[in-house]
Amino acid sequence: MSCCRLSSQLVTLSEYQHLFNYLSKRYRSRNFYAPQQIFQSRITEQKSVMSICKDRNMNVVNDINFSNINHNQNEKQDVYLVACGSFNPITFKHLRMFEVVRDFLHAHYSQISVKGGFLSPVSDGYGKAELVDGAHRRAMCLAATANSSWIQVLTWESEKETWTSTVDVLAHYEKLLNENRDRPARIMLLCGADILQSFVIKDLWLENDIRKIVQKHGLVVVSRPSYDPHVVIENSGLLSDLKDDILVVSELVEDNISSTIIRAAIRQKQSVKYLIPDSVIDYIFEHNLYFVRPPTLVKELAPFEIHRKLQT
Repeated sequence: MSCCRLSSQLVTLSEYQHLFNYLSKRYRSRNFYAPQQIFQSRITEQKSVMSICKDRNMNVVNDINFSNINHNQNEKQDVYLVACGSFNPITFKHLRMFEVVRDFLHAHYSQISVKGGFLSPVSDGYGKAELVDGAHRRAMCLAATANSSWIQVLTWESEKETWTSTVDVLAHYEKLLNENRDRPARIMLLCGADILQSFVIKDLWLENDIRKIVQKHGLVVVSRPSYDPHVVIENSGLLSDLKDDILVVSELVEDNISSTIIRAAIRQKQSVKYLIPDSVIDYIFEHNLYFVRPPTLVKELAPFEIHRKLQT
């Protein structure tokens, strides 16, 4: 069974080592060693996989393939949740989505087994205002998931210079996920209601891409304040046609936490403790992120430009 691939899938060994050293220094003074232990465990695991691949004369670039993730081959449908986004920075709200949806699927769909969750930060080429470098966003996602036993960080999308459509990102990961598997697993797009709302913005999404995401992969939407997914669906002809394949999950603990609010609070020198993980706060202060608003971009988001060209 193949253990590794040339293309980047999970966070590389060098990134783990860099962030492990950084957090070790931070947490040593607090007598809190859990993140260090988890990072060291994952580093050891990656070294083990790399050693196996080298013994088999495989060309390796310090990455673990999806096929290395544990899964049971049984009658249940193996499902992996993928959240694509800026994560600028990542918040507890992003992480809560995974937990809420996994609980919901296991409670209401006995034939589904959620095997893993993945964060896929968008490329710098997306062109979004205030978007910090992808290396910083990957590191913050890694820090935020250090204590998670099932949520991991994918780097392929964020390492590309140009923006990649979400449907292509899902197709790429699903192809890799199902290599050497007897029973194909399913990747589902996990998002907040604000992303669902963006589906109706002209030229931001292609109609065919939305259909592929919903019908081929699956879409799970988590409600959030100010956005009612059901209203968004009913007011869109396209989404109304697809509503039977869109799963809406309600979050009992509602809040307005967003990356935009976090950035604004940091600029105003207000505390963001208990809104984002402490390790992410430490990283932000260490690298002096978000304290000054960057110059406003004059160019539009990459999807608008690319989709208009495709339609001309």
